[in-house]
Amino acid sequence: MTTIKVDISDIERYARELDQIRKKQIPYAIRLTVNKLAESAKRHMENKEIPSLDRPTRYALNMMRVEYAKRNSDPTSTVKVKDSAMITKRGMVGPDQVLGHLFTGGQRRGKGFEGLMQQAGILPKGMYAVPGEGVTLDGHGNIPRGLIVQLLAYFRAFQESGFRANMTGKSRAAFEKRYRSRNLKSAQSFNFFLVGVGDRSRLHPGIWARVGFGAGKSIKPILMFVNRATYKQYFDLPAIVDMIVERDSEFYFEESLAHAIATAK
Repeated sequence: MTTIKVDISDIERYARELDQIRKKQIPYAIRLTVNKLAESAKRHMENKEIPSLDRPTRYALNMMRVEYAKRNSDPTSTVKVKDSAMITKRGMVGPDQVLGHLFTGGQRRGKGFEGLMQQAGILPKGMYAVPGEGVTLDGHGNIPRGLIVQLLAYFRAFQESGFRANMTGKSRAAFEKRYRSRNLKSAQSFNFFLVGVGDRSRLHPGIWARVGFGAGKSIKPILMFVNRATYKQYFDLPAIVDMIVERDSEFYFEESLAHAIATAK
């Protein structure tokens, strides 16, 4: 018969040492935990929330970022929308300015082409341009960029000192023909015209298209000028983060504490 005996004092000493290690590593485990929670919230936005938008662009799908908790600072991490400082292409506007309304609701910011139209006196200051039913939107539900550039050139919204893209009479006619063949194949004639604010017209201010068919003519709205362009809040980011914290915090803390103890020096 073999007897196994363990000295209880050794167990107590090991327990005290382990307890000291645990206490020492808890701040590190907390920092790991909040960072993992922030990453989990970011993944949830990218995999569940943002894809629920109508045909989101890659720009939208990649708009989230994490600011990580760092050593010797408050154990706080942040999930946020990227700003212009996080965009690699110089001069680009950050997603926080372009898509921030999805998180806050309210009035959207003016877009670049609207500024050009205002400079040219086409769009009154303080107004916005929204797509009319005569526009075929792109795969992401936006006004095609090519159409915007051509409309600006059509109405001579580019300044000669900057971007020499204004159309001649011949190129205007070619643009009208291309647009007609792509969007209104049955039309026999087509041209754009502008209705300004204060014009004596029954039509809403904006850019319209006059379309001629064999049986007569019709008009279609292309870009309409409106006083407000508002959005409802689409994402409640604080509520989403709270849900992730309540669901995952215990799991991530246990995982992080185990890692902190295992890697303690």
